[in-house]
Amino acid sequence: MPTLRKPEETLVAGGVKLLEAPVTIRQTVARDADKCPRRAVLSHRFGLTPKARRYNSNLHTGSVTHAILAAHYTERPDPEQAGIDLYDAEMAHFSALAEDDLEGTFDKALKSLDKDTKLGVAIARMFWKLYPLNRKTHKVVGTEVQLTAEIKLGAVDSVGVTAVLSGTLDVLLEPLTGPVAGGVFVADHKTTARNPHDLVGGLEWAYQTRIYRVLAARNLGRKIAGFIYNFIQKPAIRFCGKDKGVFDNYVNRCWEWFEDEKRDMKPATSFGFMFNEPLVAPGFEQDLRRLGYWMCHDFCHEEEGALNGFPLYLFPRRWADCYKCPFKILCDASTTEWGRIIKAHYTQDFTGYADAEEKGMVLDEFSR
Repeated sequence: MPTLRKPEETLVAGGVKLLEAPVTIRQTVARDADKCPRRAVLSHRFGLTPKARRYNSNLHTGSVTHAILAAHYTERPDPEQAGIDLYDAEMAHFSALAEDDLEGTFDKALKSLDKDTKLGVAIARMFWKLYPLNRKTHKVVGTEVQLTAEIKLGAVDSVGVTAVLSGTLDVLLEPLTGPVAGGVFVADHKTTARNPHDLVGGLEWAYQTRIYRVLAARNLGRKIAGFIYNFIQKPAIRFCGKDKGVFDNYVNRCWEWFEDEKRDMKPATSFGFMFNEPLVAPGFEQDLRRLGYWMCHDFCHEEEGALNGFPLYLFPRRWADCYKCPFKILCDASTTEWGRIIKAHYTQDFTGYADAEEKGMVLDEFSR
């Protein structure tokens, strides 16, 4: 398994020293680097995380849905309990924070948590009713499979680049019949409130599609035949008094909501395509060379035994949702102020950020 250097303290800017480490290229890393290299390096190579963890409604709903579907694929006796387990964990976390929450931020999170969990359970149940797995025609090769792969590429600025990829693949399916029997399909679930037909264009060439294909091919040593994106729609209704405290009533209301012809929406839509280009096509190789240089290269040890400091100037700041970027306050300030700002507003975390977004992202921001 490819390994990267562990975090080490390095000089960054304005006399500030921070822990820094090369990171693997996940879909979130690639996405962040595409939008703004500065954000990517601060978030991933330096592991900077805002001290106040905000509750993310979309993230929790998506996480619940993913957990339940994984339990279905692995034939867990009570799949929906996987979603309840996530609810219990989040409830414990935010209940502890709410005790000292003077602004009521986490108290609001607690009120949303139950409805968001019920929404996640409902849409997972609806998806499985529409797309149950036929085990006579498909075999589950794996679920929530964490993979890593290494690709050696050409040089950037006379420096050889090795891109280390990683990701968690929702489902690997093997068709047992038909022309692609014996091959493997990568399947990924996306929860969204938007029309999936507006989102599917270009997914064949998206970072996630290509990265996951490489991961599966390099680790399984088998033909990766294609990719399946399962879009799971979120209805714009929540569990409420209309349901008279009965969850099944809520699920029935969700079905009725989708049946309204004016909306022209389905609870779930599945899109699939076959791979028909090289595993690492020229355009993708060019992207990987750039990403590998930015995220995997060990700048601080370019000269053996010397810690040269981190070249932050190589990571330009680009306007990409700056107004909601968690590092805006840092980028707007002089580097001489970075030490004070980081101490006041951020922590460094090299364990939690790796898959946080990828485990429950919602396609309203092209996430899970």
